[in-house]
This record gives sequence, C-alpha cells and structure tokens, in this order.
Amino acid sequence: MLSIMIKNIFVIISVLLPLISFSQANTSNLDAKGQPHFKVFWNYHYDYTKDAEQVSAFELSRVYLGYKYKFNDKISAKITYDVGKNDTGSKHIAFVKIAQLDYKIDPSIKISIGLIGGKQYNDQEKLWGYRYIYKMLQDQNKFGPSADLGINAEFKISKALMANLFIVNG
Repeated sequence: MLSIMIKNIFVIISVLLPLISFSQANTSNLDAKGQPHFKVFWNYHYDYTKDAEQVSAFELSRVYLGYKYKFNDKISAKITYDVGKNDTGSKHIAFVKIAQLDYKIDPSIKISIGLIGGKQYNDQEKLWGYRYIYKMLQDQNKFGPSADLGINAEFKISKALMANLFIVNG
C-alpha cells in the first residue's frame, strides 16, 4: 500500500515539475498571464469480504494537471496532462489530454486549434451540476471522445445559447 502511494506521488511530481521549473524572460511590458490548474479524483474503499487480501485503501483514480496562459486579450493557450488508470492493466499512465491554442476573433467568436476538448461531457456536467463517478453512458458506449485533434469554431449566440463547429481527427 505504501509503495503504491509513493508511486502515485512520484507520478504527480514528475508531471508537475516540468510545469513549474521553466524560466521566463522579463515580460514586464506585456500583459501576459499564466495560471496552473488541476483537478483530482480520489476515493476510499473498504472491502467487507471475509479474508480479503487488502481490506481498505485510498485511491487516486484520475488527476488532471495543466497550465493556462493568456498571451493577450485575443490569444491564449492551455495544456492539460491526464494521469490515471487505463484499460490495459498498468497502474497509472500519464498523457497529454489537451494542448490547444485559442484565438478570440471577437467576444462572440472563438477559434480553438490543436488537441482540443470536446463540449458534450462538460456541458452535461455543468447542466447537472455534478460529475459522474463512473464513465458517463455516452463515454462508456464510445459516443465520442472527450478530446481530439482538430479545430473548433465556437459561436456565442446569446447568454444561454452557443454553437460549435468541430473538424476533428476521430
């Protein structure tokens, strides 16, 4: 159990270290802003089965680590690493989930290019107000990926209505 926790901490540190250990030139005359972001999903479970090998455990099921950077009022970028369990049997795997460049043409039109996040799962979670513990029905049945390589044009029609046009790899 202790070795698993040490491995989890090592994975998180190895992903965070490149994000915080870079140097920057003097940008005092620019209005550039950067901000790290993260989201951690964890749980605790207890096995009541008689003669269970491991009775209880804390588990880091998924960690999103990233950095958002605003170059100016029109151009921004975002990178997000996804560290979590996969279906191939390894304990944890880390990969780039999102690496996108955003360009705001005007307040109602935004173009995103790169490895961009899809909207269907985020919109569903925002509408409901909660995040699913397990995979959503759409994700479980491979309705669509949560991120893909491509381009997105986002049109804000009103406060309550937005339209997206995606051209993606998958």
